[in-house]
Amino acid sequence: MRQKPFRLFSRAALALLMMLLTTTSAWAQFNFSGNVKVNINGSGTVTVTHGGVTENFSANGTSSRFSGNYTIQFLPASGYEVNKVTFKGATSLSTTNIAVNRNGGSYNRNLDLGTDEYTVYFDEPGAASFYTLTSDGASMTFSVGGQTVTTAEEGQRVDITLSEPAGNEYWVVSSLDVSPITQDDANHFHFTMPARDVTVGANKWGTVTTRFNITDNSTHGHVNASGGDENGLYDGGETVTLTVVPDAGYEYVDGSLSATNLVTNEAIALTDQGDGTWTFTMPTASVAVSANFTAIDPIAPDSYTVHFNANGGTGTMADQTLTLGDENPLSPCTFTRLGFDFTGWNTKADGSGTSYADGEKVTDIAASGQTITLYAKWTKIDVPIIDPIDPIDPGDIPIIDPHDPGDDPFVGPGVNPGDDPFDPGDGFNNTVHFNANGGTGTMADQTFAIFDEKPLSPCTFTRTGYRFAGWNTQADGNGKAYTDQQNIDPVGNMTLYAQWTALPANTYYVHFDKNYYGAKGTMEDQMFTVGVAQALTANAFTDELLVTVSFSGWNTKADGSGISYSNKQVVTDIAAEGQIITLYAQWEDLSTHIPINMSCTVHFDANGGTGTMTDQSFESGAENHLKANTFTRDGYIFTGWNTKADGTGTAYADQEDIIMIGNFTLYAQWQQSTDLNVSGNTYTIHTATGWSVFCDLLADNDKGYFSGKTVKLGNNITVSSMAGSKDHEFTGTFNGQGNTLTVDYTTSTDNAAPFRYVDGGTIENLIVEGTITTSAKYAAGFIAYQYGVVSIRNCRSSVTINSSTEGDGTHGGFVGQTHSSDGHSITIEGCLFDGKLLGNKTTRCGGFIGWRGKTATIRNSLFAPTEVTVLNTESATFSRNKVDTYNCYYTNYLCDDTHYKPYLNDGNVSPALWNNGIEAYVYTPATESFVPANVGAAGTTYSVSGITAYASGLKYDGKFYMVKANVSLANNADNSAAIVNKQVADVTLSDRTLYKDGYWNTLVLPFAISDFTGTPLEDATVKELLTTSNLDNNGTLTLNFSDALTAIEAGKPYIVKWSKDAGYDANPSNYDLVNPVFTGVTIDNTNRDVNFTDGSGSFKGTYAPLEITDANRSKVLLLSGGNKLGYAKTDRTIANKKALGTCRAYFYFPGSQTARSFVMNFEEEGTPTGVGHTEITESTEMADAIYDLQGRRIEKPKKGLYIHGGKKVLVH
Repeated sequence: MRQKPFRLFSRAALALLMMLLTTTSAWAQFNFSGNVKVNINGSGTVTVTHGGVTENFSANGTSSRFSGNYTIQFLPASGYEVNKVTFKGATSLSTTNIAVNRNGGSYNRNLDLGTDEYTVYFDEPGAASFYTLTSDGASMTFSVGGQTVTTAEEGQRVDITLSEPAGNEYWVVSSLDVSPITQDDANHFHFTMPARDVTVGANKWGTVTTRFNITDNSTHGHVNASGGDENGLYDGGETVTLTVVPDAGYEYVDGSLSATNLVTNEAIALTDQGDGTWTFTMPTASVAVSANFTAIDPIAPDSYTVHFNANGGTGTMADQTLTLGDENPLSPCTFTRLGFDFTGWNTKADGSGTSYADGEKVTDIAASGQTITLYAKWTKIDVPIIDPIDPIDPGDIPIIDPHDPGDDPFVGPGVNPGDDPFDPGDGFNNTVHFNANGGTGTMADQTFAIFDEKPLSPCTFTRTGYRFAGWNTQADGNGKAYTDQQNIDPVGNMTLYAQWTALPANTYYVHFDKNYYGAKGTMEDQMFTVGVAQALTANAFTDELLVTVSFSGWNTKADGSGISYSNKQVVTDIAAEGQIITLYAQWEDLSTHIPINMSCTVHFDANGGTGTMTDQSFESGAENHLKANTFTRDGYIFTGWNTKADGTGTAYADQEDIIMIGNFTLYAQWQQSTDLNVSGNTYTIHTATGWSVFCDLLADNDKGYFSGKTVKLGNNITVSSMAGSKDHEFTGTFNGQGNTLTVDYTTSTDNAAPFRYVDGGTIENLIVEGTITTSAKYAAGFIAYQYGVVSIRNCRSSVTINSSTEGDGTHGGFVGQTHSSDGHSITIEGCLFDGKLLGNKTTRCGGFIGWRGKTATIRNSLFAPTEVTVLNTESATFSRNKVDTYNCYYTNYLCDDTHYKPYLNDGNVSPALWNNGIEAYVYTPATESFVPANVGAAGTTYSVSGITAYASGLKYDGKFYMVKANVSLANNADNSAAIVNKQVADVTLSDRTLYKDGYWNTLVLPFAISDFTGTPLEDATVKELLTTSNLDNNGTLTLNFSDALTAIEAGKPYIVKWSKDAGYDANPSNYDLVNPVFTGVTIDNTNRDVNFTDGSGSFKGTYAPLEITDANRSKVLLLSGGNKLGYAKTDRTIANKKALGTCRAYFYFPGSQTARSFVMNFEEEGTPTGVGHTEITESTEMADAIYDLQGRRIEKPKKGLYIHGGKKVLVH
């Protein structure tokens, strides 16, 4: 709502007053005398003393005339006190309050001319202070608690009722005495009474015209209505033209066309124009039209039918019946297409069939009784489309082709509805992005509601040696220009580029800022020459009311704390060469001459949270945007701000737009939650209530609230609420951690999905199940509307989308629609859709994406729906409007063979969508199987088949598998980021060799293997360490191992070896496993170290290189070649490439005791217990190590007995 200051006097009246005061002849007529008028409320006395005369008043009265100084005294009666005194001077245009002691007091003033009027309120002690309410000429009433009043107490709610506005008018009320004034509806407003009198003005803003729609209820044909706007809405009184169009095989029943007023349910008179059209006058209500159509007799066997398809054009053409054997001209084309020339007909939509000219004579182009379709051919012409909102400046707007959106930067309504600026799904908002265009600094995007004209954000970009010269829609300045803070009402999103003017050499500029919301006027920047004295430009800013505030000079800071300059002061070098300095106008109260602070400050208090936020400065009275909260509090959720720490004051949302008057502190508000746990920037949802809190956080804050944060799903939950909305999109990372989100939605509103709107971010490791029942559009298993750069990976959509929508549904297994502007993209990787797409009247759906707007990529994914009943018409297996697919498969086609069709190469390439396949998958008959797939009408079997396999031939058997990713675990690097829990992958142990030399290796893997067959462990002997192992006080390490295993657990360390082949020593490379690959495994990052029962040690695995230094050298025991155990002699680090490699294991002993000998006990079935007792040995690099008798390593031994090489030695 715009708020405009009101004026007590017109400009003309003020001019006349000033003329009278400054004209000599008029001046001479004034008598320099006046009087004092006294209005008394309550019990007390007022005295007026002038020229030695005192006049007393105990009731309302007026003094005798006098001139010069006088003293007025206010004396309350016994039991009373002075509550309030108001004053209106002889030359004042408004009433002000004056300060008087409650026990009485006096006030001195000089009377110039006219009448000084005082109103005093004598009340009993403690009585409330009431202030007057006045209307500035507008017809309005004030009320408190439902009672009409003319005064109100401070802090009371005052309601305003306007009597003027009609139902379709917008009015705005405003006041310089109070802010804000809140609008309740067209006629009602309210505010909180301040401690002063209030005058309120009202201004008519404009009117709103209601528009109406036309609904067609016909079957077997339709009724077209001309006129209306691009959204199919009509004005009352507009002439509407109707035409009837029967479906193929039907004809119109004469006289059956009707129209009904949907408000009165009365029939509307139609006028037959005699040319196949009817007209009527649109009422001020919506209208329903209907026509009857009847089936026509089958085509005679000696004729055939030609059906004409507009193929992207508009208009209608009746089918043409032609007689076999006769030469007949084709009906002339009546279709049109904006920006295209009609060039003839073709039997195929893409022009690859047989062509015919317009009106060409043809003979027998179809068989008897058949129908042939001829598609209009179009050639694009280079003619710009003029913006209907701004026809004077068409700009550089390309031609829009609604039926070929993939090649055009814009897509027409109905084809990519996400870009229709009037589409309710877009939230009625347009965004202006500011580009520095060579400058420095940052500016937030600015959001405009439809038909919301407001000023552009002030430019905060800077550029050394340049001055800002406005904005332009093109970087080179050849587009449409806008001034700084110009009022605009953008149509669609736009980018404005800062325009810069180079400063002449040896100069600098001064920019003048009015620094006051109530000021008017403009001042051009002033150029100065370095070293040359020059006067500042005379101030041209004035107070809007001309009487309350006076300009007092300039300052380098808005709050007056910088360097001050007087009006027109001569200055020299107040800025450096090439710079621009801003001087802020300073203002003072005209009556008190006290400076007015035009800025105010918000201080942010963490209120129990942690972190820091700097204060934020605002221009007093102007609307400003609160900065985003950066405080955090473990175990709590930030819910907004409040003017009181306990939340009982005024509440504000994060980043809310507010109007400030005065300084104040905002306290962070926190909500403790076990349903949604918060730790730093990580939020974990545990319950359905936690999901609801997550949704509320999105709804109550601007988008970006979760930017840089991670939301995790801690349990399987069932929910009925959706996350995100336009301007409140989810923007962070959502990690399902392999858990299931079960949804239950029933809606008639567009964009139904667990995440309704997402603007940049990642969704991963999530399973979505449940049902979405919808009669609207853009339902999806994960995201309804995608903005920004988004990634969905390692996810499964098992959702049932149950659609009752007739026609275009644009539903998607994962995403409903993606945004079409540059910079927006989506990647779906390692995902499966195995849900249901149901709706036997719904068309235009996508297996993964309902409609692609901009860049989209799908990798390593499978479309394997449980059931599909949505229609193939204009539907696509993976995504409508083309998509890049890599290594993707499907078990069911979702295409009509016209708009989207199968692609195959001699039957040897897996089916992919037309123009979609980037990397084809070669079918291998020996290892993979095919099943038939139906395309088009039921019962029609095509020669191409759908593949039933994942990547690399992993068969789809009806169970859930994540599509495999390729994971490489590096030998000498941390692999924690690559180990994604529950991900299905092919895992390579990079730079690792498993030696088949007959000796034991250690091994730990982040996945389980239930059967060694077909894996690198197929011929290996694998054993696990038993917890009965121990290290005794004598330094003897006993290691007990299990029998040979046939399966292993994820995260548990093992020892493994292969029997040495006779030919191994001659050529080990023929036997060793280099870079072994484990295929189709499921990642499990659980740690399962083996801990000795007595606590003396453990067997640990590692997925990152283990460095051994002095800090842990005596605690880590390694299994080395030749089945030896040993301590490291020198440092083994990542830098020297000697650290223990990844996916290996080691023995760890936390105490001071070290092992000096060991026993390895293998309990193998069918053989006696084997006990090998030997001394602890060292690897080659450990051979010279010396230990004391307690097992501690000694670098420089003194005289005494030590252990060296496993033997006792004497150093002397």
